[in-house]
Amino acid sequence: MLASNANRRTTGDAAARDTSDLGGSIVPTNSQTEFFPQAVRAELIGDNECRCAGIVTRSTSPVLAMCQKLIVVGVDPDLRMEVFRGTTLCLRVASIGAASRLELNGHGSGFRTLRGGGAGLPVRKSPPIEPQLPPSLKIKRGGP
Repeated sequence: MLASNANRRTTGDAAARDTSDLGGSIVPTNSQTEFFPQAVRAELIGDNECRCAGIVTRSTSPVLAMCQKLIVVGVDPDLRMEVFRGTTLCLRVASIGAASRLELNGHGSGFRTLRGGGAGLPVRKSPPIEPQLPPSLKIKRGGP
């Protein structure tokens, strides 16, 4: 312990305990004010399987698929995920909610935001087509 700190402790002066050696005030609260929620632990098996809390996903991107399943079953989307291969931590996911909204990009070298709907290109909707019935089966419209 530094001599100046020892002197401060032996003296009963409260004002001396609330100031630093540089003349500033010391706030007597915990310096760790940010709360970090506990991480979800997952296991990566092979190149296409992820296991977490009794849930198994098999996919070309198993960790992203696991994040999507965890959100569906009601896990807090703000939780972190730590993915292990055996005893080695191989991936940290900052937020399972954010990861659940990602997919691999088309080149397999990164991620993009998950697109809703199918994978096809958007096209203009065609007008409805009237069925072509033979003349003998034509339905008369507009009354008798």
